[in-house]
Amino acid sequence: MDLSKLKTDSGVLYLSDLSVDFSLLEGDVAQADRAWVKIRRANERDDIKRAEFCASRTMRYTSPSSPEMTVFEQVSANPVERAKFETYLTLADCGNLTQGDTPVFPEMPAVNIPFAVFEIAWNQLDICVAEAIHKAVIATNPEWNA
Repeated sequence: MDLSKLKTDSGVLYLSDLSVDFSLLEGDVAQADRAWVKIRRANERDDIKRAEFCASRTMRYTSPSSPEMTVFEQVSANPVERAKFETYLTLADCGNLTQGDTPVFPEMPAVNIPFAVFEIAWNQLDICVAEAIHKAVIATNPEWNA
């Protein structure tokens, strides 16, 4: 099998085609003005980073004034945080999503910017917009649907 012939991205995906809620939010706009994304197919490196990000872990807290008092907390994956990270790893391009005249994401692909910068932009999105973008991620990378 020639791996170089595998499709590496989704092509243009219109958010209103993926989400009824987004379609209602966007309203009736000209084709050229519809919000869209391109999502990159995840590779093994992305899958490893995702697994590390989502891994359950035990946090240990010890009081400086009372070292014998230790509290343990089991932390598991947060599905909303996971969606944000999956999008960060695979968002290749984005069009017609702006804050005024400024694109929502300062640079594409998203992995070209620090995660903290992406996170600031992502956290300002309307929930409906974030969910529509993540639906594009899952449509392109269905193995992440678990």
